[in-house]
Amino acid sequence: MLGMEHILLLSCGTSPQVVTETLWALATYRKIVCTHCYILTTPTGYTLLQQSSFHKGWKRLSQSIGHPLPPSLPLDSVSIIEDFDTNGFADRALELVHRLTSSPETTLHVALAGGRKHMSVLLGFALSLLGRPQDRLYHVLASDDYIASGAYFPGEMHDSQSVQLVEIPYVRLRLRLHDLFDGNASLTYSTLVATMQQELDLMSAPPTIMLDVPCKRLCIGNYYCISLSLLECAVYAWAASAAQPIAWGKHLTDAEWQRFVKIYRGVQKLHRHNRNHLPSTPQTETVGWLCKPISNIKRKLRKTMPKAFAERFQLNTEGPYGRKHLVAPPNVEIIVPEGC
Repeated sequence: MLGMEHILLLSCGTSPQVVTETLWALATYRKIVCTHCYILTTPTGYTLLQQSSFHKGWKRLSQSIGHPLPPSLPLDSVSIIEDFDTNGFADRALELVHRLTSSPETTLHVALAGGRKHMSVLLGFALSLLGRPQDRLYHVLASDDYIASGAYFPGEMHDSQSVQLVEIPYVRLRLRLHDLFDGNASLTYSTLVATMQQELDLMSAPPTIMLDVPCKRLCIGNYYCISLSLLECAVYAWAASAAQPIAWGKHLTDAEWQRFVKIYRGVQKLHRHNRNHLPSTPQTETVGWLCKPISNIKRKLRKTMPKAFAERFQLNTEGPYGRKHLVAPPNVEIIVPEGC
């Protein structure tokens, strides 16, 4: 973490001491200097953060640890959320974590000690969704006599052990969700949770992949469904019904090409007015002609679901250069009309 800019994010309720306690604990136990402090609080908490007693504690903390804190808490870094607005708090916490983790030169430290229980829980969940390897999650524990004293950080009247900093391990899901944020930083907490749950459900058990040719759609379990053109249906059915991976490029055989033509002609019976010209030989022109529908299927899947997830259900070319094969996902159920 050398050279990193350290940022503290925490929730705060009616005990503003949690802010100074956490800054003190990070500086004392971890030798971490947080140059910015962001707080999610309620209207009551905001009022307490404005009181002179808190600002005096803030200044004493700066003098005690040589911490380069601003002269006073920058109130524009304090977000006010009604304590009963759970969805609003979750979305604001997610937005803050996303913004504060946007630079690779920062480390975000999240503390769970302040505010109502749901505030701490949702703040921790937001970090789990978007936390990077360098980001940390903590809980601050204080002794009963220290809490009763109303002190803002351990000083001459309190032993340093009266406040403890506990790091909490957490699961980092950012890599799974990263592509969802490309150009769409306004995603809500509930949307991200639902998306991740769908992915976890589909990872835990192989989903049913159904190619419904009459309806021109590809369905992944009960979660995702994309519309396909007739040509895309035929290409997917051709690859999925192959007894073995299809030799690709200049190695595409005439037998495989004829098998595709038969499938495509059968699919065209659904819409007799739709007649695409087919290349006559399975050489470069043929492969190039087939690449467009394969790319279109990839694009549609990636538009519908996370990129890393979509790769499991698209048609892929695998193998070394010059010996590539076209491979479809396993266990595809193909629904075709009679006579196709």
